[in-house]
Amino acid sequence: MTAEAGGGGWDEPPGPPAGGLGEEALEGAEEDAESAVAPGEVLAELEAGGPLPSRERLRSLSGAPDDVLSRFVALWPRLDPERRRALLTALMSLGEEDATLDFHRISLTALLDGDAATRILAVRGLRDEERPEYLRLLLDRLREEGTPAVRAELADVLGRFVVSMEFGMLDEDDSSLLAGGLRDVAEEVTEPDELRARALEALGASGEEWVSELIADFYQSGSDRLRLGALRAMGRNARDEWLPVLLAAFEEEDPELRAAAATSAGVLLLDDAVDPLLLLALGDGEPEVQLAAVAALGEIGTTLAIRVLRRLTREGPSGVAETAREALSRAEMVPLSGFEAAGDGGGEEGA
Repeated sequence: MTAEAGGGGWDEPPGPPAGGLGEEALEGAEEDAESAVAPGEVLAELEAGGPLPSRERLRSLSGAPDDVLSRFVALWPRLDPERRRALLTALMSLGEEDATLDFHRISLTALLDGDAATRILAVRGLRDEERPEYLRLLLDRLREEGTPAVRAELADVLGRFVVSMEFGMLDEDDSSLLAGGLRDVAEEVTEPDELRARALEALGASGEEWVSELIADFYQSGSDRLRLGALRAMGRNARDEWLPVLLAAFEEEDPELRAAAATSAGVLLLDDAVDPLLLLALGDGEPEVQLAAVAALGEIGTTLAIRVLRRLTREGPSGVAETAREALSRAEMVPLSGFEAAGDGGGEEGA
């Protein structure tokens, strides 16, 4: 019995426990088989109009076989755009809740949809695919897609492949195609700044020196959107030498830039960022910046960061204190309900 890589399924069903199945388990299995929904029934419901099939019934579309997919492809043009978007959104939500569900073939069906918002959802539905053929498909779409917002979404998804590239999970040819495709978009001055920035953010995880140079160039001389992309890319780039730049960006006039700098500073996991983040959490006038600083402290998660988070739960404004509580829970890996015991019983001094 082997798990299929990336699919969350099994090559063959898992066998029963060594002691066999009891009567209750057998009865439960029989009830499940009787209540199983045929994908064809769900397709008929979709075609009939009215409310979407229930989330439980939509689960039957996971891992759609060829015959079901053929019917779905024929049905798709007959659904109005709003219904297509609602369906893709529901399937994406189901996939996020249960990693064993796989709706990627349905997302593929929608990748060339005439509605740009539907194509964006289709691209998001492929974000967990790691196979090289999907990399090449997404790169093709990045070149051929005509709507900048869809291309920006494609760049985001391709950023996951950049991480794979850094871990040696792509071959040389695919790595070259990926880096070259994103670099072409990022460096093309005629492209919209939003798209260029997202391409840079995707590239940020690469350790190539030219990526660091591009990040620095965007931050030093780019538009506000390009500078925002550079700050986000610094976090993905994970080089300690970006910390002074990020800390200096805490003084930026634009709160979105300050929040991005705080988030990236947290990703670097350095204690040197803790005190500046504390000052930002307590002293910045914008809630989005304060909350980004608190979340960054939770990401750092060191003993010093945890002491500071405890202080913020006591002394911070209400929104900051609540976010600090959540961040502290994640940093200490304890349930929120156990916070008081964990926070007061550790015997550590406050920051």
